[in-house]
Amino acid sequence: MKIGNSSYKFNNVYLDETSVAIGKLEAEGKMKNYADIIYKDTYFNEESFEKAERKMQIDTITNLKSKRYLLDNDIDILFSGDLINQEIISTFVMRKFDIPYIGLYGACSTFGIATILASIFIDNNLANNVIAMASSHTQGAERTFRYPIEYGGAKEESSTLTVTGCGAMLLTNKKTKIKVTEATIGKVLDVEYKNSFDLGGAMAPSAIETLFTHFRNFKTTPNHYDLILTGDLSQIGRSIVSKALNEEFKNVKNYDDCGLIIYDYFSQDVYSGGSGCGCSAVVTCGYIKDKLLSGEIKKVLICPTGALMNQTTTLQKETIPSISHAFVLESEL
Repeated sequence: MKIGNSSYKFNNVYLDETSVAIGKLEAEGKMKNYADIIYKDTYFNEESFEKAERKMQIDTITNLKSKRYLLDNDIDILFSGDLINQEIISTFVMRKFDIPYIGLYGACSTFGIATILASIFIDNNLANNVIAMASSHTQGAERTFRYPIEYGGAKEESSTLTVTGCGAMLLTNKKTKIKVTEATIGKVLDVEYKNSFDLGGAMAPSAIETLFTHFRNFKTTPNHYDLILTGDLSQIGRSIVSKALNEEFKNVKNYDDCGLIIYDYFSQDVYSGGSGCGCSAVVTCGYIKDKLLSGEIKKVLICPTGALMNQTTTLQKETIPSISHAFVLESEL
């Protein structure tokens, strides 16, 4: 059911199972106990970083299928995306599977798009089993958006570190212990921000816009949720959103960011925190699912955030538009 001009309420969408793969640095942070697959180096025994990310997606899908003994023809659609040129990771991965596929790009908000589209298909009886997935790889993303790691270019402390990780979840119309109940599709917002070394600051306004739209459309406040998570704003962007929430709603203490959950910000050298398509996907499919199943939280609002730029637009001194999409997971325990 559509709510307002950009939100949706779902009645029959459930999270069945998830699969999470992460890199070595991510396993040294807070995600070790929430991952199914942990790689010991950045190449994953492959010849390039791009092939390593392909392997990560393939392993994640294969692991997810094996958990529920699914064949390719048991899955109606797979929505996925990544950060590398023209979705080349996700596209090449799907050569290995006989599954209907729709590739998505929303920068680091891609997992939000995948989850919302999967939920719309299921809730409208267009599909029974759908996989929503997103991945990113530190070295691949640096080569695409900035400079190769080998170049040795210095990064500012306001920069974020692209997460090496992949998260996939199987959504279904069969009742489980976790339900997808609400969603809000964001709009492209450009506040004429140009600092590509501070993407958290660039994306924060769109996160505020989408969260406030979600609250308005569903007539809720932050107090209606046990936890509110943005996707990868990290330290600087998180402070901007936190200030906006507290100015509007006062004393908001249940807000955090996936980019600060995935790493140990104070002990790891991760600049301002984590970012990338895999950031919100890994945290949602691992950390959040565990908290919902344990009963520690009952209702969480997740808002993946994306900076809509590439290396060309940065070199041409363009601004950095952003977009954010939100969805809600609720425990049925």
